Amino acid sequence: MKRMTPAWAILAALVAGYSGCGIAQEYDDPAVAACQYQHLGAGPLPAGWARTRTTISGTDVELAYSVSVLNTRPTEKVMHCTFEKNAQGKFTFAITKDPKVTECQAFMDKVDADAAASLPPAEKQPIMDRMQECISIFEASLKSTTNMLTDVIMRLTMAGLLPIDPSNTDLR
Repeated sequence: MKRMTPAWAILAALVAGYSGCGIAQEYDDPAVAACQYQHLGAGPLPAGWARTRTTISGTDVELAYSVSVLNTRPTEKVMHCTFEKNAQGKFTFAITKDPKVTECQAFMDKVDADAAASLPPAEKQPIMDRMQECISIFEASLKSTTNMLTDVIMRLTMAGLLPIDPSNTDLR
């Protein structure tokens, strides 16, 4: 595993301090620290969280945590992140498209709005319902992507922590 750069050491310290427990490890790969920030950086961690496994495979990062709250039996929470190379050959988060968005795009491409408008109400209603459902899916996808860009990627980029230089990570 690569040695952490000073910027990543700062992020690890911030994540550990902000969460109230030492979940970020001194030796974390930058991709691991970024992934943990993506999933857990928005709020403090509850007591009883401990990272049990970190796996980097290709461009994927998997983090597993043992979570035990109060007198509960520990459960495992697994979090995933996927990275991709940008135009400069450095790693950043991959923005993946929800399969429902692809389905809706295909549906909307097939629908002839003018022809649908002239259909009898009984035939038009299912089409209109599906179009309304697709609009909701598009809106949710836009919100999710915007949140990822503003809440995670932009913050880590402004801090100089993204994109990740391939020489500083085990991502491949």
